[in-house]
Amino acid sequence: MRTSLARPSVLLLFATVVGAVTVAAQGGVNKYGNPRTHPPKPTTAAITAEELRTRLYIFADDSMQGRQIGRVGNLKGTNYIAAELKRLGVEPAGDNGASYFQRLPYVTRKFADQSTLSVGGTALTFNTDFVPIPGARAPKAITNVPVIYGGVEGDTTMQITPAQAAGKFVIMSAGAAGQGGGRGGRGGGGGGGGGRGGAVVITADNVAKVPVPNPAFQGTANDIVVSNGAGGVAVIRDGKVIAGTLPAGQTPATVQAKLDAMAVSSKDSVARVVERRDTLVAAAKRFLTSGYKGTVTFRGETVTMDSAQVVALGCAPAGGGRGGAGGGRGAGAAPVAPAAAPAALPAGCPVPVAGGRGAVGGGGRAGAGGFGGFGGGGVSSAVRFADAIAIAVVDLDALSPAQRAEINNPTAAQNMGAPVATEPAASLRITSAAAEKLLGKPLAGLQAGAMGGTVTANLQYRVEPSDWARNVVGIVRGSDPKLKGEYVAIGGHNDHNGMATPVDHDSLKAYRDAFLKLQFEVVKGDLRAASPEAIAAIRVNMDSIRKIHPVARMDSVNNGADDDGSGSIAVLEIAEAIAKMPVKPKRSVLLVFHTGEEAGLLGSAYFTANPTVPIDSVVAQLNIDMIGRGRAEDMVGGGLTYVGALGSKRLSSQLDRDMHEVNDKEPPARKLRLDNRFDDATLGTSVDGKPVSWPGYNNLYGRSDHANYANKCVPIIFFFTGLHGDYHQRTDEPEYIDYPHYNLITNYLRDLTVNVANQPTRPALDNPCVRR
Repeated sequence: MRTSLARPSVLLLFATVVGAVTVAAQGGVNKYGNPRTHPPKPTTAAITAEELRTRLYIFADDSMQGRQIGRVGNLKGTNYIAAELKRLGVEPAGDNGASYFQRLPYVTRKFADQSTLSVGGTALTFNTDFVPIPGARAPKAITNVPVIYGGVEGDTTMQITPAQAAGKFVIMSAGAAGQGGGRGGRGGGGGGGGGRGGAVVITADNVAKVPVPNPAFQGTANDIVVSNGAGGVAVIRDGKVIAGTLPAGQTPATVQAKLDAMAVSSKDSVARVVERRDTLVAAAKRFLTSGYKGTVTFRGETVTMDSAQVVALGCAPAGGGRGGAGGGRGAGAAPVAPAAAPAALPAGCPVPVAGGRGAVGGGGRAGAGGFGGFGGGGVSSAVRFADAIAIAVVDLDALSPAQRAEINNPTAAQNMGAPVATEPAASLRITSAAAEKLLGKPLAGLQAGAMGGTVTANLQYRVEPSDWARNVVGIVRGSDPKLKGEYVAIGGHNDHNGMATPVDHDSLKAYRDAFLKLQFEVVKGDLRAASPEAIAAIRVNMDSIRKIHPVARMDSVNNGADDDGSGSIAVLEIAEAIAKMPVKPKRSVLLVFHTGEEAGLLGSAYFTANPTVPIDSVVAQLNIDMIGRGRAEDMVGGGLTYVGALGSKRLSSQLDRDMHEVNDKEPPARKLRLDNRFDDATLGTSVDGKPVSWPGYNNLYGRSDHANYANKCVPIIFFFTGLHGDYHQRTDEPEYIDYPHYNLITNYLRDLTVNVANQPTRPALDNPCVRR
């Protein structure tokens, strides 16, 4: 699931703290009955806990490198899914229907090994004397360009002026770490290829292979979709019916009139939510100075607030909500002094603390942010000398030949994006020996502004399509001749968050468990942001952990076992179950494993804008994002039969009824407890008139892939089991999944998918829906 910007984030390393959290491991398994590693076993048509375990241990293994979009791990993860679909005989439905992959417009950028650079006729060696850094587009051509020494990188007091740099090849000495603005701003950003100038080459044949949005599906925004009462839909564009038929007695004008009335009602509802929030916050600020208790009247309703609710609301700064605790200091970093309490906060509010420095430090709550890179005082040369032809920083000497080669060897693909209008200055890294050749004199003691030789280069810039950002799409074709052209879509996201700074896995796990437990205890039956003082008091018993794991297990992989390995593997298991049914469901089942959910719902946005089946033929979408946990220790109200279900009522009450009816028909041992509390639009402000906080649960509806289907007026349900303590941590591993619980949910989702696929009519839209 995608992280909300408002979600508090705490990433602390507690390798030496002590306390009361232990890890159980007997007979090779942990307290959940799961081993650290698990040998794969054959799978069958049956969905079982053991089969889910087999697949998930493969998909969320360290070898997948966190499956991050734009990185090789995403290639590995999508290869596994596609290979399984092929083995199961699932029909490919990716690009052109010939592949399981729908490639997003991601590219890698680099300079060819044939690139050259010479000064006064003397050639320098590529990847030895100089390495060009690929940027967002091909750089300016370098032909007979004068060389000038620009001074020290990051220190404008020891640099030439921008006017002196204009039109020249500027050589910069490397600045010390922490000095000025450093070398930020250079390197590969988003944006497209292009390029002109005889000395810069871009391979047009490769660029042509980069996928672009399908023009046939452009213009769907603002289309109005209406269920026509006959099991189909009508689509209205610019006041005309362009597909299907309208319900009897309706016209495009009457549909628009209903939409206008709905818009007025919606605007009023939003205003009431804002008004209630403002009323409660204002009252809470008053209560802070009068004993932390009180009631407030809102539109005739009396709302009683307890002390914790008063603090949570009353300490919120104007303009929207408290940010939550920031990241702690990294390993070996010195503590940062607490910041003074802002005068704007009422008496009784916790004193904000600063964020830590160091490897995993983050911004503190209302305090000083973490620091990184080269500091923040100066201006990068790329910005200051934008009119230069090239900027070369002398810092290659400390790197090995292999390290030098890696600078121009892309380790990440980037979204092609919109074309960059202006050619940037070429960005290079060079050795001190190369600098002396370019300047014609020793670098030591040289004054800024000293002139050198004349440079010509042929930097062969290449943009190549990447397989590191792919949706995986397959179809189990329906059995009904009339209905098999309609699709029930079911999906999860194949990506996660890649690699990060190594931490001691066991101490982080114990700390995260303790942190979530602390949030549970602020107010019983609720989930609340803990105070900085309470967080600082957490202690973990490392002695008991070290009895089990004497050596620290350093972990750098964000495995994403639950997020969203659990969803992806559930879809694979459902695919196998349906593919092996002797009689398939009437409608076809569309399996979409979206990429880039963690980067902003990119894969689902791309698929719904460029669907490989007609978007009007998708009757519903079931999104599965994190269904592997949900124990009572993971989630307020959690347990063996718990599952959250979000959005089922927002577009189609018929789909909501189907969801409950399928569950009601399940055997007693498989019946689930469906939780729809997150459908309350005011969650995070108040529910049933009572303020709550639920850190991290704000706007769940807009934070996973179903949102993009809903934007196209496809009825959706989003299934999940909560944001547990290992959410977006390196500790989201297969060994902590609740497989019996996970199995119950996956079997139910198979039954729901088949049920919707067999209904005589598609889930009807309750109201006219405008596509976005």
